[in-house]
Amino acid sequence: MLRSAWQGLLELLYPYRCPLCSKVVADKPQLCANCMDIFDIRFVNARILEQGHVDVLIFATHYQRIRRALHLAKFEGNTEGIKVLSEALAQAWSEEHSRLLRDVYGIELTASCGVIIPTDYKRRLQRGYDIPEILFGEWLRKNNIAYKNILRRIKFTRPQFELDRQQRRENVLNSVDLIGDVRGLDIILLDDIFTTGASVEEAARVLRLHGAKSVTAIAFASDVD
Repeated sequence: MLRSAWQGLLELLYPYRCPLCSKVVADKPQLCANCMDIFDIRFVNARILEQGHVDVLIFATHYQRIRRALHLAKFEGNTEGIKVLSEALAQAWSEEHSRLLRDVYGIELTASCGVIIPTDYKRRLQRGYDIPEILFGEWLRKNNIAYKNILRRIKFTRPQFELDRQQRRENVLNSVDLIGDVRGLDIILLDDIFTTGASVEEAARVLRLHGAKSVTAIAFASDVD
């Protein structure tokens, strides 16, 4: 009885809020009704990436829609919002999306290997987590995709948002290395934000160089059309 009263008081003083718009929500951290429909999972022409190492390119939502939750995770150590987004993506991804990958591109999710683009090791130590690993965690589990932490940062990189397109490519060139075996595997390459695609291209280049059969890149958020 006392615990229930205390819990009720806490929820009154510190109510759960939607991580995207801060509207008060009930019961648990979750998206509010207005923010539930943020996902417009879209298959994008991979030819926008000039190096040709990516076979399929997919964006889950637009960056501006989840900017607040990502900012809290990147700069304030608050992962509550991106955990909510992880669950929401798992629900938004349908069998139709998996069927499209399988029938059009020949990619079977359950036979693929999930790999994240790793954070710079200094930022990883500072935060204690990789944001893409949290964002795609529920999606990987729901789709029974094996996850391998096999890419590592080997060079310090400047934050990409500070740089133009050419500088971004130079910034990430030779910045990642492989610490596992991907020969003959269909790789699902996962990242939080896609802007110019420099990080995706570099990671895909390394994976293909080491024998990956295919690379499907999925960015959680992008404002690229």
